[in-house]
Amino acid sequence: MPESVIFLDYLFILVPKLVSKSAIVKRQLYEKQGAKCFYNLSSIGKGKDQKNSNDKVVIVLQNYKSLRDKINKDFLVKCLDIEYDDRSFSLKSIVLKYPIVKNDWIVESLKAGKVLPLQQFAYDISHVRVDSEISQDYLLELSDRSTKARKISEIKNQDGPATKQIKLEDTDELEKALASLSNREKFKRDNQDNDDEDDEDLLADYMAVSKNVSGPNKEIIFFFNKMANEYKQVGESYKYVNYRKAINTISKLDYPLKTYDEAIKLPNIGKSLALKIEEINKTHKLSKLFFLQNDIKYSTLNKFMKIYSVGPTIAKNWYDRGYRTIEDIEKKVDNLTSNQKLGIKYYNDWNSKIPREEVTQHYEFVKNIALKEVDSKLEIFIMGSYRRGLPECGDIDILITKKNCNDKSELAAILSKLISRLKSKDHNNYIQCSLIHSGINSKSLKFYGGCLINENSKCRRIDFLMVPYEELGASLIYFTGNDIFNRIIRTIAIKKGLNLSNIGLTFKKTGEKCIENSHDEKTIFDYLGIKYRNPEDRNIGY
Repeated sequence: MPESVIFLDYLFILVPKLVSKSAIVKRQLYEKQGAKCFYNLSSIGKGKDQKNSNDKVVIVLQNYKSLRDKINKDFLVKCLDIEYDDRSFSLKSIVLKYPIVKNDWIVESLKAGKVLPLQQFAYDISHVRVDSEISQDYLLELSDRSTKARKISEIKNQDGPATKQIKLEDTDELEKALASLSNREKFKRDNQDNDDEDDEDLLADYMAVSKNVSGPNKEIIFFFNKMANEYKQVGESYKYVNYRKAINTISKLDYPLKTYDEAIKLPNIGKSLALKIEEINKTHKLSKLFFLQNDIKYSTLNKFMKIYSVGPTIAKNWYDRGYRTIEDIEKKVDNLTSNQKLGIKYYNDWNSKIPREEVTQHYEFVKNIALKEVDSKLEIFIMGSYRRGLPECGDIDILITKKNCNDKSELAAILSKLISRLKSKDHNNYIQCSLIHSGINSKSLKFYGGCLINENSKCRRIDFLMVPYEELGASLIYFTGNDIFNRIIRTIAIKKGLNLSNIGLTFKKTGEKCIENSHDEKTIFDYLGIKYRNPEDRNIGY
């Protein structure tokens, strides 16, 4: 090794997995300097770069500045691919075993020509929000990056001329490699980073998925949907994402998928999922699903996480303390929050699906009071699965705006008055309880609670969100969903140098709005150059 190699005895775990041109160039530079690079702990010891006993393992946070508000224990569990049963570790114990540093450590060491002390670049765990969770959208984003990396790896292993190694001064090779994917099967374009890709075709491909769930692989899709929902319930969002991506791939096939060898060649299908596909075809059952549905730990965690305001960390803590039933929690846990107490009180009601007809009743009731007793210029929408035309809803999401009104103080006063009226005896205390305690103001135009349409009905979860009129179009897109549709349309925006959020469409570099008054969601579709999709056509992956 030449003298310039400074990371000879180091093994880097690069998290999260990034596959941009600059990220790949950086990794190659690290490897030229002697480092072994991996993307998670489970991959150490696999492949040609085996871990030696004297290797110093360092976890490197890539894109630290954009990640620092998202880093918590679960983030590291998912990025490092640590098994679920090992989640009881403390974050401090990880740091003691594997130092966690900002990417600046590598950069500054390269500049200095020597390895600098880790301590001055260590990530300060005292600020980690250990009880918070990374958003599902962000996990989907990480999963997409993982898929891109896998495709690049596949390119290197194709028969024919070897792909030229990317050099620091020549980054166009990545574009060439990605472009070579265009001749592969059509469904492999889903996550292809190709600027020439037709955005309309990309969206159309995804739309086709929702229409093919009764196709030649409907049994596999049925079982994989069940698996995805099981993992979603216990907070293992990264496994949920993996199954949803697999479903998306399988749904696009126009032929029956039967064997392991057929399945393993597909994108988003690894060894474990390929084996499950073969098992389903042979037995018309899935043993792992049976295990999850009958395993005491999983079923208990699932049960606890159905309590409002209880996430994976709290549920596991209760399980580890020996609690197994809702009654155990009610009697033995003395530090329940007010929201958790309400979650237990209305446990059965809030975990029951709401028929579409009943949601309509709530909508008409709220709309009538809002327009007659609060402000006749209000516009009111039911969002989520209801707007997408599904027959059942988990809760009731109400979006409200006032025509031509963008004054948040005025909107806050309107929402406060509406909630007050809905709580009154004049309307039979329609709002039974409040789940948000910060109050309604210009910075928090929302209300969460429980409601009762009549004395014989169940208490239902209801959320109100007030938005400025100029943000209505973006809010309609965002809060209609579904999650996969939103991710696709945001990806299309990013490719065009834009950002799409619930408040509007903006230029990525300046943050300025592209459309001043985007109260009509169709204007956003038009600006992005894609065909408008009716809400009922946005149920992708179901």
